[in-house]
Amino acid sequence: GLLLVSSDLKDVYTFRSILFYSAIAVSIFTFILSVIIAFILSNYISKPLNKLSIAVQEVSAGNLATILEISSGDEFEFLAREFNTMTASLRDANAEKIKLISMEKELSLAKKIQDSALPKSIPSFPGLDISVLYKPMDLVGGDYYDFCVIDSHRIGILIADVVWLG
Repeated sequence: GLLLVSSDLKDVYTFRSILFYSAIAVSIFTFILSVIIAFILSNYISKPLNKLSIAVQEVSAGNLATILEISSGDEFEFLAREFNTMTASLRDANAEKIKLISMEKELSLAKKIQDSALPKSIPSFPGLDISVLYKPMDLVGGDYYDFCVIDSHRIGILIADVVWLG
């Protein structure tokens, strides 16, 4: 068998022109579709990252009440939950730090009060050497001592262990 196809040169040019414009139309459509998909994906990724970045800056500035809300059902939501857990832990740790600072101030005041209650000088008697070494185990100790000179030959010495039962 033999097949003979014949066409006019004008038809070939018309077909070629149709193919060229079709290729351009498909290219433009593909480009526009790619831009739209890129924009959607960019928003899908950049918006949660932007929220996370703003929340991190807030916490860095000291705002531990920052809550990050992302409900995308993916890794960004997981990161938001973990971020909120972390800031809650930081709030708790900060509250504990404030309590400890307050307790340290109270202990320092108690130490000053205790130091002021202890004798400033040791009485001296001929033939009797008295010395004191007072080292509490903690900032504030529970021990107390004092001297009471009765006369030139007698001295009272008070040594006590103070216990708080409250």
